[in-house]
Amino acid sequence: MNEIKDYILDTILIPDATIQGLTGYTASDPRIYEWFPAVDPAFDTTFPAFVTYRIARHGRGLEFVDRAEKGDVFFHFDIFAFDTDTLGSIAERIDDLLDLYGTFRAGRYRVLNLIVTESFEMPTEGESSSDRMLRHHITVRCIGVLKEPPIGNVG
Repeated sequence: MNEIKDYILDTILIPDATIQGLTGYTASDPRIYEWFPAVDPAFDTTFPAFVTYRIARHGRGLEFVDRAEKGDVFFHFDIFAFDTDTLGSIAERIDDLLDLYGTFRAGRYRVLNLIVTESFEMPTEGESSSDRMLRHHITVRCIGVLKEPPIGNVG
């Protein structure tokens, strides 16, 4: 599943100039973190915005009849920013990018569809309006995840 994660991050999100400009991207700090950044930026205004993600995989269940079919993969993105314009712009851009890349192949995996299943603002963090960090959550579902068997594998 790392191939799917790498494709979404390295091909779709991190290289996008709009997201880079809105988050304060640098080559050493792309502003997209798994779970949460090592340094807590929630009250540091030098970080204009950042995105965190985590991945959840659901089991195959009874409806799957082919060993190539894998369970759906869910990406949970949280966007953090100090102002609503930046927050909304990043959320909208992520949604637009995922619409563009609806079907893709990543290594031995093929994803038949990417859909946004949830997108909403969450409670703010901070004590006053001047240091309040805003948060927006997006859940993306990878549907129809297929994995090709290794070359030379019979059965």
